[in-house]
Amino acid sequence: MIQPSGRLPRHVNGKRIVMDILVRDATEALFIIEMQVRREEPWPERNVYYLARGLSEQLQAGQNYDGLRPVIGISLLAHDLFPEHPQQALWRLALRDEQTPAVCFKEALQLHIMELPKAERLGGLPPELHAWIACLLHNLDEAAMKQITHPPVQETLQHLQTLSADEKLRWAALQRDIAMLDERTALNRATRKGVEQGLAQGLQKGREEGLQKGIQQGIQQGQEQGRQAALQTMLNQLLLRKFSHIPAPIQARIATADLLTLQQWTMQVLDAERIEDMFESPL
Repeated sequence: MIQPSGRLPRHVNGKRIVMDILVRDATEALFIIEMQVRREEPWPERNVYYLARGLSEQLQAGQNYDGLRPVIGISLLAHDLFPEHPQQALWRLALRDEQTPAVCFKEALQLHIMELPKAERLGGLPPELHAWIACLLHNLDEAAMKQITHPPVQETLQHLQTLSADEKLRWAALQRDIAMLDERTALNRATRKGVEQGLAQGLQKGREEGLQKGIQQGIQQGQEQGRQAALQTMLNQLLLRKFSHIPAPIQARIATADLLTLQQWTMQVLDAERIEDMFESPL
């Protein structure tokens, strides 16, 4: 049974979390299913938190531990999480002994990870699984989608087309969500890098120039770079969603554009009928 809204409860002052899909099977085991499109540094920590919350929210005061049901995370990644292991794409992680991995302490917490690009490269997949991976990785490629013949995937694509019928609302929601997520992630990363760079520069310049000044300059520079990187990511994703392809010259202009230009281009996406209309002349 798919749980409403895909949300776990939260404590009064706790952190609210939202999953892609939250499912309970006939045995009441909880499945947390997530598709991770972008590489994010805190993803492993976030995944552990999801699983722990799924377990801790099951019992109320006075209930015994016999009521606990397994929490199983299923994460489909659009990038390689373990590039140092090129021959393995499917991972099953559980509470096991380090010296004797065959001994599992308890099946209460499990995490299944599939690195989709790596799985596609390795090949040898059942046709059904290959069709789902192609759908998840190449959904913006119209030609690739037409080659999929697996009926459940075709049905899913039809449902998505129906849900996406309201173009204006869909683009407004997509623009808002992508902007918030990408800018927040990029700013966090850039701020951390800026602090590190500022600290290094401050130490090199010595006490007379001030350690604090070096840190502050690094933070400001990192935040500016973060905003620009977030807008570049958002603009590329919006263009791919609307036009399916970004010509190489346009990609180059986006990569070198300043913050103001990126903001102006982003505002033009919804009204543009052709991608060339946005980039015919420099702004």
